Amino acid sequence: FVNLYEDGQLRQQNILTADNPAVQYYAGTTQGRLAVVRTFVASGIEHILIGPDHVLFLVGLLLLGGTCRHLALIVTAFTIGHSITLSLAALDIVSPPSRFIEPLIALTIVVVGTDNLFVLQDRRRVRAEGARATSRDARPLFAGFFGLVHGFGFASVLKEFGLPRDALAWSLVSFNVGVEVGQLVIVAG
Repeated sequence: FVNLYEDGQLRQQNILTADNPAVQYYAGTTQGRLAVVRTFVASGIEHILIGPDHVLFLVGLLLLGGTCRHLALIVTAFTIGHSITLSLAALDIVSPPSRFIEPLIALTIVVVGTDNLFVLQDRRRVRAEGARATSRDARPLFAGFFGLVHGFGFASVLKEFGLPRDALAWSLVSFNVGVEVGQLVIVAG
């Protein structure tokens, strides 16, 4: 049994077992906040880079190319979407079950891929016939709306990782920063 006190107040209680042999505690000091930031930024980067579903979705959004400004708009829309639901779920305000979220994440990849095919078909028709394009680039809308779904997926990973209640804001912001860094690595590639 481990009781952790800070400034005379009980902050955390744990039971160490063979399956759970260690405890992490982030003290309310600058060193504690830096440890939270390092831990959760790294976790966000790792999650986006090892999660094939999020990588496929992001790559699908970027496949058609565009100006740097337009691609930044797409990535920013995804960030805003997933940040909203990640925060709502991490704070237990809205927490849909993963059995609904995981298939929806897969569906977002299918929808983006299908949209890409229609856009490419329209571009070929425009080149061949000299006609006007009939499709509008919906990628920023897809990114923002489907980012909401992906945020719930991020939140399930973050909850499994364990959120320090005394550093909740730091952990949420740091995880989001890590996800962003991971996305920038993908975009740069």
